[in-house]
Amino acid sequence: MAQMYKEKNGSIRVRYRFGPKGKKSNQIKKQFRDKAKAKEFKSDIDQVERATANASASPTDVKRWAP
Repeated sequence: MAQMYKEKNGSIRVRYRFGPKGKKSNQIKKQFRDKAKAKEFKSDIDQVERATANASASPTDVKRWAP
């Protein structure tokens, strides 16, 4: 899942880590001045992550996660 951080200069940084833990190279960082754009970017990442998890899961898991 992506995390949002507030920087000292007032901007917002969104960071998403993927792959095996402990590797710094497996992350995406993006900086925004507008909080709404940062939230939109974070929700897009989370949506793709959920879709990937649903595609790789068994049908029973997908039923369990469905709203």
